[in-house]
Amino acid sequence: MTTLPKSGTYLLNHILRLEWPVYEGKRINFKFRDCEKWYFQYCFISPGRHHIRGHIGYSEPILQLIGNRIPFFLYRDPRDIIVSWAYYMDETPDNSPIATIKGVDIKHSSDRIAVLIETLPFIVRPFLGWLDYEKIISLRFEDIINNPEQALEPVAAVIPEPLEYLVARSKMRASPTYRRAKLGNWHDEFQPHHIKAFEAIWGDIMDRMRYE
Repeated sequence: MTTLPKSGTYLLNHILRLEWPVYEGKRINFKFRDCEKWYFQYCFISPGRHHIRGHIGYSEPILQLIGNRIPFFLYRDPRDIIVSWAYYMDETPDNSPIATIKGVDIKHSSDRIAVLIETLPFIVRPFLGWLDYEKIISLRFEDIINNPEQALEPVAAVIPEPLEYLVARSKMRASPTYRRAKLGNWHDEFQPHHIKAFEAIWGDIMDRMRYE
């Protein structure tokens, strides 16, 4: 399972019931780096069964690691990702892709949005290859919120759980990184100069992701 950061990772974890490995009562994280300097987490669910999950950019070494597993890719409107990260920046962990700008003295959300518009494309671009990978099950955060029955039908077709169970778990609205999960929240936050800058920088990315 791979997700764009701030696209609903905890929600998809909850829907798929992906457990964290525990040793002596403590959660275990295994983090590695692939050739594109992207981190991912390799976690055992139970003896003899394991999965790979995290924020994983598309690359040939990753495809070899996936093997015959069926991958899921969750993504979200980048404009809402930018707004979410603008408010979450102070709590961002040190291993976050935006850790390099975390310490920049920008407190106002409008200024943070301006900086993130310029810097986040380097985070998003490594994921775009998943959209063309024929074996991927791509999931849009907006579709899961608006129409979970239809959005999660491809998931129910490949995992041993009834669709209604997946849909019920999609109603979760709390996580350590949860803020509002309001669809189209960028309309309330983007100012005219943000929109102009975003259109100039993100045009090709939005076309690949099929957002208007």
